[in-house]
Amino acid sequence: VTESDVEAWLAATGAQGRNLRNYKGEVQSLMNYAAARMPGGYLNTVARFPVARAKERAPAEIVEPRHVKSVLHWIEARNPRAAIGLAIGCFAGLRTSELCHGGGLQWSDIDFDEGMIKVPASLAKTRDRRDVKILPNLLEWLLRYRQSTGRVTLTEDKFNDWRKRARAATGAQWPDNGARHSFGTYYAKLHGYRDAADLLGHVGGIRMLMDHYSGKCTRAEAMEYFCITPAVAGKVIRMKQAQA
Repeated sequence: VTESDVEAWLAATGAQGRNLRNYKGEVQSLMNYAAARMPGGYLNTVARFPVARAKERAPAEIVEPRHVKSVLHWIEARNPRAAIGLAIGCFAGLRTSELCHGGGLQWSDIDFDEGMIKVPASLAKTRDRRDVKILPNLLEWLLRYRQSTGRVTLTEDKFNDWRKRARAATGAQWPDNGARHSFGTYYAKLHGYRDAADLLGHVGGIRMLMDHYSGKCTRAEAMEYFCITPAVAGKVIRMKQAQA
């Protein structure tokens, strides 16, 4: 058996991608097995297919606590309804679609007695209802701007516009999916990947979270992140529901 024989056989299978890699692995194992048992010190030179190492994944892009604080406080001073939506994204990990799609997240979806945001299946990306616990700093945001009924934040286009304007005004570095990725990364630093994955709605394992929500941060930065509270002092502010 020559190297050309092996190549011709592989070509004849018509296999591609993973199937081709599997065939190569089996042939290589067979020839290595034969070489190990053949007298005279035979060396397998006809079926040698090096396995490419997987590329190292780059760390997830997250937002520094100081930038989160500056953006939130800038928006809060101008449009509290936009700020409360972004705060929920940053400190509960909800997607923009889960906040804004259709009728949007409602104040009735926030259970203050149980300390949970109950994301409806109709808004969840996986179409599975999930409960996300309200962390202490987020509770301050929610209580400050609490309403009895109606949608919590703005429609998606207006919400994204306010976030864009705040980034430009403050010079904050804010990558795509920055709020959700930051929440997952900082929460995992304090409480572990499994708990973070559960809150983010990742079912079946933590691989997704490790691949996309594992930015570089310290425990001190994570603690700083979850200490960001409203800047506006005073009593609970009743927002105008007309600001759709």
